[in-house]
Amino acid sequence: MAQSRLVRSVLLTMAAAAVFIALAGIVGAQTPAPASYVPPVYTPPPPPPPPSPAALELLARIQGLGDLSMFSNALMASRINLTLSGIVGGGRVTVFAPNNGAFAMLSPEVKQCLDTQSGKIDVLTQIMLFHLAVGGNYTAAELKTISRLTAASGMPIDLMTLGDGTIMVEGTARVVVPDAITGVNATVHIINDIIFPESILSTVMIECYNVPPSASLPVPSAGFF
Repeated sequence: MAQSRLVRSVLLTMAAAAVFIALAGIVGAQTPAPASYVPPVYTPPPPPPPPSPAALELLARIQGLGDLSMFSNALMASRINLTLSGIVGGGRVTVFAPNNGAFAMLSPEVKQCLDTQSGKIDVLTQIMLFHLAVGGNYTAAELKTISRLTAASGMPIDLMTLGDGTIMVEGTARVVVPDAITGVNATVHIINDIIFPESILSTVMIECYNVPPSASLPVPSAGFF
């Protein structure tokens, strides 16, 4: 009898062990093994749309005017030619293009500064944006009825018409060849001076003249450069 009870106990223990093993197998089968980490696939941004035919024509005509060769080079060096293309492709723009004489009048310090990488990014880009007025491709006759435009950078561009009909831009630049280029969505007027947005004058002093930043730094007039 005692032996029978021992055998029964052993059998029950073995049965319980078998049930435990079976249940463990079921649970293990229902719990998936952790998947290995798969890093996300980098998807590059889509390329910018190609310039519109009107934009290509405008840039070609600017480049074709001998007295605007420096302005054309500055547009490309600052990559604002891409901004101009985008504006012409989807809106209207009035371009105030400084002639070669205007660039020649820049001080040696500013010329050297604009050839550096930081000068192109921090200074030249902002200068070129200030020569593009968005919202309309205004002829010279229309400009005489306007006192303020908005640059592509968001800064205001002040206009004034003198008694002899001459159009002044920012008080320093004279429109010497009005309506030099008229095309789809764009009008270009040639001016005899480079206009500087007031917001960048201190940056020019720091970047181009190595003047340390200071709360007492005087803000020069645009003609200083």
